[in-house]
Amino acid sequence: PRVVADNRRRLQLDNLSQMLFFSAGRSNARSGGGLGRSVGINFSHASEISSWVNEEGLASYKRSLAEDFPDRLYIWESTARGFDVWHALWQEAKLDDLGKRCAFFGWWAKDNHECRRDTPEFERYGTPPPNATEMARIRAVKEQYGWEITPEQLAWYRKMSDPACQMEDGDTEDSLVIQEE
Repeated sequence: PRVVADNRRRLQLDNLSQMLFFSAGRSNARSGGGLGRSVGINFSHASEISSWVNEEGLASYKRSLAEDFPDRLYIWESTARGFDVWHALWQEAKLDDLGKRCAFFGWWAKDNHECRRDTPEFERYGTPPPNATEMARIRAVKEQYGWEITPEQLAWYRKMSDPACQMEDGDTEDSLVIQEE
């Protein structure tokens, strides 16, 4: 299909299909409650849900999602940031095994989250053996997700969470750093 309209709000094709671009924003303003209102949606990729502060807007948006279109797909994703709207959506999805699926992707699942062995970063962050806290986390990832954390990945994590190499075993990293990984 050819593009017949293209601007910051939508992309429309000559077969009458259109892609709408919405922004949930960070505002809790009254006007934010109309996100997706009166629009039939059969595909959505809703990103960084934990930053959607307007619950009325989210509720309006969810009501705009088609319930009977056979090829519908709705992707909700976010960085977890505590017990917020994202947590509620995750729990709701876990309870609805007929229509929803949950998938968790940890920092370790991203291919470039590692320090190669032939680098100074690996020499600094990857040569010390895992401490007790790290070993517990490595075991938890293996048990819960079947993933073996490599020394290269541990080196990357250490570089991101403690670049000065100052923490002792048992210290806890900055929770803001952890949640963004």
